[in-house]
Amino acid sequence: MELKYSSSLKTQPAHWLSRLCFVLCLIFCFAIAHVGATEKSKKGDRLYQLQGQIKRTEQQLQEQKEKREALFSSLRDAEQEIAKVAKVLRMTRQELTRTRDDLADAQKQQAELKVLYGQQQSALQAQIVSAYMSGDHDYIKLLMNQQEPGKIERSLTYYQYMNQARMENLEALKKTRRQLARVERRLAEQASRLQSLERRQASEKAQMEERQLARERALGKLKGNLSGGRQQLVQLQENERTVRNMIERRRQREKLEMDGLKALKGKLSWPVNARISRNFGSQRTGNIVWKGVMLNAKEGTDVNTVHQGVVVYADWLKGFGLLMVVDHGDGYMSLYGHNQALLKRVGDRVESGEPIALVGKSGGRSSAGLYFEIRHQGQALDPSAWCHRS
Repeated sequence: MELKYSSSLKTQPAHWLSRLCFVLCLIFCFAIAHVGATEKSKKGDRLYQLQGQIKRTEQQLQEQKEKREALFSSLRDAEQEIAKVAKVLRMTRQELTRTRDDLADAQKQQAELKVLYGQQQSALQAQIVSAYMSGDHDYIKLLMNQQEPGKIERSLTYYQYMNQARMENLEALKKTRRQLARVERRLAEQASRLQSLERRQASEKAQMEERQLARERALGKLKGNLSGGRQQLVQLQENERTVRNMIERRRQREKLEMDGLKALKGKLSWPVNARISRNFGSQRTGNIVWKGVMLNAKEGTDVNTVHQGVVVYADWLKGFGLLMVVDHGDGYMSLYGHNQALLKRVGDRVESGEPIALVGKSGGRSSAGLYFEIRHQGQALDPSAWCHRS
């Protein structure tokens, strides 16, 4: 009995230790599993948060893009309204010039008729006085006088001539009076028309000022949206792609039977007589360079086409404002940007030196000027090598 009890005492601690080790192993495994699950949960949370941030950033970028597009639309609408008023104002100015010229011509004609009327009055008055001084000789008195027949005949002929001259002068005087009356009516009409045109011009100028204020507000908001240099660079790159794609589409679509500009290098006239403020190839922003030239010119100045051709684009384009593109054939095109108004439409044929637009600052410019490009097969060429000063 003693030996059996002693053996039991020896085996129980070993059995207890093995159980304890097993329990500790289980606890350790559960602890490791819990830590792994916690780490996995944390990583999952971070991934979810990152995905949320990406989604919010994409949403913000989309909202910014939509806001920017809305601002560009506001700028386009304001500048197109300015273009409408500018075209009407230009027509009014032309009418005013014609009316003033017509008025000056009528005033000159009136002065000449008044001089003629005075001369005719004096001549008629002299004839009447001469007839009175000569006496009232009629046929009966001349025949009753004891004078030679030849002398009587000469007297009769003379008096007939004098009477005829008086009648002619009297008719001429009446005609001059009628002409003078017509000219005076014309003067009154032209003076009234001039006043009406001047009132209309004042109204159109007021409308222009309102449209320009609306444009300035839209432009201010747009500049605030594009305040970062990176955003401006991206926008310029987008503008360049847009105009390049537009030109390529027009070039492939239009096949005009014209000689182009190849034989006219160095012989073309500039579209406006103005100083170049930005040269072809000079740096613009980042790696963007000028593909044309900027010409400083007064707002409202006529923009003339450099050569005959057909208008293939006449509309507002982001980055270029109101843009006119003329196809000269053989792959040559000329571009005229930032205009205040466009005077031609797509499909119009234009001749060398013909006004096609008015200098402006559309497309977001702060000062007036003309952007001018020449392209061949879509590639930009230096306008200074093609145009000369007259």
